[in-house]
Amino acid sequence: GFELVVLRSCWDYHKRLPEFLAWLRARAADGTRLQNPAALVEWNLDKTYLQALENQGVELPETIWLRPGDDADLAKTLAEKGWPQAVVKPTISLGAHNTWVVGPETAAADSARAAALLAAGEKLMVQRFLPEIVAEGGGEWSLVFFKNRFSHALVKRPKAGDFRVQHVHGGSMHPANAPGWMVETGAKILALLPEAPLYARVDGVLSTDGANDPFLLMELELIEPVLYLAQGGPAAARFWADTIAEAAGPEPTAAT
Repeated sequence: GFELVVLRSCWDYHKRLPEFLAWLRARAADGTRLQNPAALVEWNLDKTYLQALENQGVELPETIWLRPGDDADLAKTLAEKGWPQAVVKPTISLGAHNTWVVGPETAAADSARAAALLAAGEKLMVQRFLPEIVAEGGGEWSLVFFKNRFSHALVKRPKAGDFRVQHVHGGSMHPANAPGWMVETGAKILALLPEAPLYARVDGVLSTDGANDPFLLMELELIEPVLYLAQGGPAAARFWADTIAEAAGPEPTAAT
């Protein structure tokens, strides 16, 4: 009975994953017009999609991927990689759930924490910590696209003493003018997706670590992202009145 169903607020899907996956697959089976599409949402659920993008040339912060049964010795990882710090996070997570920074002084306790998550069946990513996130004037960029058309950008910064940029953890958001080359990078990344999203947020950090591009992709948010519509000028109108209306198609005409 719906022309279009738009996912916007499924904030707990990572805690109810089997239920959410069953719902997605049922919508695909019954022909519901879901946006973003069910197959694309399922692809985006697990952050291992970043590996596929990296294999296609997208630059990420250096990352190690751990599966259940892998060694969770984080002190060894830091030493071998020469990283002062790393960020540990589950590959299925949102809002910085079970995400933390590890350094040499906490590596023993953090290794036990990581091992417990792996033992519980979680997959983890261990990523070199980018100091640009917490540096003055730094932060994480968010590029918002509707139907692969760039809408607006923000820079998110953590509160003092933290690394998490999400507003629920005290982070702040600042409307910003993304340079053309950065928008082009975001568009190129989206062009690599299995299918075009109705909405997308491309999160990245400007870093000197990039071999060819200073914009390092952190995540693609295709499921429940905050789109910062209030901070994007006429973005709300672009999203609700234009993008969604266009996706839903013309209103049916009355029978004569």
